[in-house]
Amino acid sequence: MNIDTLELDERSYGTASTGPSTSAGTAELIFPRSWSSSISLGSLIIPPPRPSFLPQFQTNTSESDLSRRLSFNQKAQHQADIESKASEEVEEEDANITRVRRAVEEAGEHSFGVVGIDVWLFDDVDKHFMHVEGGTWVDPVYRRLRPTPSAVALDRILNPSNPNFAAPDPQIPGVGLAGYFWSLGLEAIHDDLDPGGPLLWRDIYAIVSDPFQVPYERMDVLMQAGFGKAAGVPFDVLGQKGVVIYLARKTASEAVMNERRNAAYLRVAAQHIGTSCALSYPQREAVQAKKSLMMKNYRRISTKLECYGAISSLRTHAAERKEEVVRQLLPRTNSFHRIEKQMRKSVRSTSRSVTKCSKKFIINTQKRLINAKKKLKGSGLRPPPPAPWNNTAWTFTGSFLTLLTLVTLSNIFYYATSGKYKIVLPPFGALLTLQFGLTASPPAQPRSVIYGQITSGCIALLSQYILLDIFGMKKWFVIPFSAAMSIASMGKLGCPHPPAAAAVIALFCQEGGFNVITILFLLLGNIAAVGCAIVINNLCENRQYPMYWEFGLGIRRSCLGWFQHHTQTKAFVEIEGTSLINNGR
Repeated sequence: MNIDTLELDERSYGTASTGPSTSAGTAELIFPRSWSSSISLGSLIIPPPRPSFLPQFQTNTSESDLSRRLSFNQKAQHQADIESKASEEVEEEDANITRVRRAVEEAGEHSFGVVGIDVWLFDDVDKHFMHVEGGTWVDPVYRRLRPTPSAVALDRILNPSNPNFAAPDPQIPGVGLAGYFWSLGLEAIHDDLDPGGPLLWRDIYAIVSDPFQVPYERMDVLMQAGFGKAAGVPFDVLGQKGVVIYLARKTASEAVMNERRNAAYLRVAAQHIGTSCALSYPQREAVQAKKSLMMKNYRRISTKLECYGAISSLRTHAAERKEEVVRQLLPRTNSFHRIEKQMRKSVRSTSRSVTKCSKKFIINTQKRLINAKKKLKGSGLRPPPPAPWNNTAWTFTGSFLTLLTLVTLSNIFYYATSGKYKIVLPPFGALLTLQFGLTASPPAQPRSVIYGQITSGCIALLSQYILLDIFGMKKWFVIPFSAAMSIASMGKLGCPHPPAAAAVIALFCQEGGFNVITILFLLLGNIAAVGCAIVINNLCENRQYPMYWEFGLGIRRSCLGWFQHHTQTKAFVEIEGTSLINNGR
């Protein structure tokens, strides 16, 4: 092909036209728009055109065009900064959720018997439990093998887009699983004496059916999803408190799940989850503090560089003037001046400490008053529903028959002892209310009934012997003191029983006084009431009594906990005293 001329198309800057050839007329050559490579046509190589060949590319840009371009670039850069900051916050939030989710999944996958985990944080300001985002885990195998009703309930827990989603609303202490285990006290669910000790597993159905418990929808849905047992492990990471709820099947063996190594792992895993939750807020605050500190340092350095000369001269002049005035107006000896200086320093430090303590006391008082005002509004939860008629009839029958039995026993004791002793009956009205009206509640269980009565009886005898007989105190002081001591002791031992505290007041108020035999007859009446409650409640299909026995649980922990605390305190005092003596030498 013969090429005579080469003409560039000015419209596209990518075409070339040639002169006459052996073929028809004109040949069109299409150049790439990037102009990044040469075009080979037979033996002729056409190099890419240079900018100098195209004068139309070299256009003059006016100042208004430049300003518009700069303004557009600034706006684009500002928008890009906003989007970058938003994306960083989203990534940071996603990283926090991912960290918590990984910790929860790791705890569930390596444990035995646990098929679900729920994590809750305690808000010290609002005094509520808040659900942790990413803190819910369900065993995938358990989820796949669930029948249809349980699968629907699981979807209500795990799927926020479900119209019937059971939202994890904030819980107050005593409501829901987190509030329930928190209200039991840290000593009841966490044994510091034995990190590998058994966890406190509770039947979810017993908690839901407990009339003492305020209804909570999510707890009902958990029971419908097939979870039968729950255990709560608290954590406290530098003031960030919460509870990790472990969920298991109803048929799971507590003895196997409380195997020492598995229980120790669950406790440590709960602390790991708590650390992951507590890291989110400090990490975010540390990043913000770092950025603000860098900007603050930059402004401070620039300001100091500008004002350093003037400030230095002013300080020098002021110092010289001050020394001159002091020498002229306050001539003192060195010793007197030193004593006055020490006195001023001492008064200043004392004033600072008093001011600091006063401010701290005022701030704490204000916080407590604000929290008390918030608590007066209530939590917005619904009261428990009324009992059905068949349950009411069963409660009446059981209470009537048991009280009839107790009255008969009291009359038998009265005539057998020639009118000296009988059963003190008033506290049994409260006892039967617990056993037949609140069957699943902890104060109604045999452990609380027996231990509570023994504790209150011993305190009543000691108060009568020491306070009344030896010190001669008045009954108006002894009665409230003995009742308060009984209530506090039962709470410490983990066996709270309201009728036992009422029995203390009844013993002091009855005519003729009381002694050890009176306490024994009262204890026999409690044992008889427990026996009647076991027989009558278990004849009903919808009731079970007792919910647990566990006569050895709690007492050992309380006594050993006090002994260990006393031993550690004594050892600490001895070590500190030895170190002070060595430092003094």
